[in-house]
Amino acid sequence: MERPFDPKKYTDFLPEYMEQAYEALEKNDKLHYALAVINIAGEVKYLVKSEELDPEEGERIKEYFWGQVE
Repeated sequence: MERPFDPKKYTDFLPEYMEQAYEALEKNDKLHYALAVINIAGEVKYLVKSEELDPEEGERIKEYFWGQVE
C-alpha cells in the first residue's frame, strides 16, 4: 500500500495517528480509520497553530486522509 505521507517525518502524536490510519486502511477497517482521521485532523490543526507544520502541508495531509473516508 502506498503511503504518501511518511509518519516518521512528523512530530507529536501525528505519526501514531497516521500509522493507525494506514493500518486500518490495509485491514479495510472503516470505523478505526475514521477515528484515526479525526485524530489526524485535530493534531494537524494543533501543529499548524503552533507553527510546527506548514499550513499548506497540513491541508494536503487532511485532504488525503479525509479523501479516503467512505
